[in-house]
Amino acid sequence: MENKTPKTENKVVASATNNDIYNEDNLFTGAVEQEEIKPQFEDWFKVKIQGVVKSYKIHDNGSMQLKFQEVVEKDIGGVVFNDYEDKSIRITATKPFSNKQGQELVGKSIEVLNVSETAQYKKISEGQYDFNKIERYFYSADNLKVIDKDIENGYQLFKIFELTVKDIAPALKYDQRKRKQVIDKDKSILVYEISNDTLSTLHKITVDGLTFANAQTLKGKDVVVLDLQQFGKNYYCSKIKVK
Repeated sequence: MENKTPKTENKVVASATNNDIYNEDNLFTGAVEQEEIKPQFEDWFKVKIQGVVKSYKIHDNGSMQLKFQEVVEKDIGGVVFNDYEDKSIRITATKPFSNKQGQELVGKSIEVLNVSETAQYKKISEGQYDFNKIERYFYSADNLKVIDKDIENGYQLFKIFELTVKDIAPALKYDQRKRKQVIDKDKSILVYEISNDTLSTLHKITVDGLTFANAQTLKGKDVVVLDLQQFGKNYYCSKIKVK
């Protein structure tokens, strides 16, 4: 008579030891905070525009649209040429503008303060936009003044904000010959802190034309950035002053 033994399944049992990476004892739980994408800008910098008025239009609501032409000299492969780009701003005042006022501004240098900046986002479908992709900006204001000044390139936009310098760091660049990062002697990085209620965040801005030695004198001081530029999530400028 043949003896039959029952078949048993081999089961792998994970032992709940302190070294078991699957063990959830003493687990700390939390949540990843996603950065909220907003369809508008937070008002953390001021915008100033200077330009030579090339043309104008009085709209039905009495606002006045001013057009400028920015001229940027470019050098590509040793070929130097001027590139032109239209710029525009809408001025809305308490009283409607007249054609006479617009005609008097043509050819004049003007300055506009407290400019509002609005972005036009990439449209995906009707009512749907990609708030990570900006196609262009719109600028509006409620006042302007004629100034006696030659405007470089015919149009200048300045983004201005204040910061307190927390620390200084040297800027780095990649040396193709040495194939490694080296210190950029003509640039420095200002480290500053922004507080929002009880939360503080660190930020950096690279200043072109500021040596590391000169940057040391700014540590702990209140500084005004006069020409903020944003490329992705990085901030740059070339004009600063001590407040």
